[in-house]
Amino acid sequence: MAKIYKTMLISGGGIQMMDTIEFEGAFWLIPEWLVSPDRKQMRPLRGVSLQTIPHQDLGEKQKAQRFVVNGPIPESVFRGLQPPEGPKFEIREELRIVLPNPDVLN
Repeated sequence: MAKIYKTMLISGGGIQMMDTIEFEGAFWLIPEWLVSPDRKQMRPLRGVSLQTIPHQDLGEKQKAQRFVVNGPIPESVFRGLQPPEGPKFEIREELRIVLPNPDVLN
């Protein structure tokens, strides 16, 4: 079963914690989830690959977060839009993975 990690990053002028999953051999930031009508499952609305973003992997032993992104990420990236200038990000819509919703006890 896929595991949800946390990543600390700067976006929108503040520090945020964002869900991160491993999918197809890479780690992806997940800014928003689509939750099933019964609330038992969820899937990513979009993912932003960490492969092209400078970051630190703190390892799985860290409780608060697994990754820390080295610099700010424009908010527009999490809405699926590339910034007009600067580095380009790998953004994918609706990653084909379904996870149990950790907010619901089965």
